[in-house]
Amino acid sequence: MERRPEPVESLVEAVAPIEPGESAPGEDGTLSPEEATWEATRLNIILANKGYSDSDVTRWWNFTRHRELDDQTIAEAWNAGDFGRVSRLIESLPDRRGPVGGYYTDE
Repeated sequence: MERRPEPVESLVEAVAPIEPGESAPGEDGTLSPEEATWEATRLNIILANKGYSDSDVTRWWNFTRHRELDDQTIAEAWNAGDFGRVSRLIESLPDRRGPVGGYYTDE
């Protein structure tokens, strides 16, 4: 049987970055467990849309330490309730596909 994965875009209607001046979800450290799960899913979709592979995302969440998070991994900061800083860090990452002719393109 041939596997035809659904495109990431079909999983959510829109994954909009947080605009400057807006509060990031969980900025005050309060997300219910369900909200935290949805926010983690949203962030993983953003990473996929920026061209990060599943293995990159797993490594990045669990093993890479970030000075923006006081040298914690994403998972450590997330479990400590630092949802806002995690969201801002992920949204600030560059697109891995890079510009083609000065423009970012979908593959």
